[in-house]
Amino acid sequence: MDPEDFVIIKKDCEEKIKRLEINLTDVKLQSSNIASLDKMIFQAIEALSNLKNLYVQCNVLKKREILGSIFRKKLRFEKNEYRTGKLNEVVVLIFQINNMLGVKKKRERS
Repeated sequence: MDPEDFVIIKKDCEEKIKRLEINLTDVKLQSSNIASLDKMIFQAIEALSNLKNLYVQCNVLKKREILGSIFRKKLRFEKNEYRTGKLNEVVVLIFQINNMLGVKKKRERS
């Protein structure tokens, strides 16, 4: 191999290595983002499963925040009663899933 061919091949290989290193960095970043997303989802599920205790133990501002995340529109208080606006779509889906799980649990095994 003559020196000119070597320089051309070396340059081509170095460019490929740089592209692969960039791709590797992107893959590592995506893996990190997925792990971070998994952690956030786990924390959200944990908080939702413990929502009653969180609500009972938190201060008034946090309670308002929790209610605001469940109900899209404001709660209306009239005398000793209250009315709710529409529920958040995510909460509706969670209720549907819980209702279906309740039906499955009530079935008798034979």
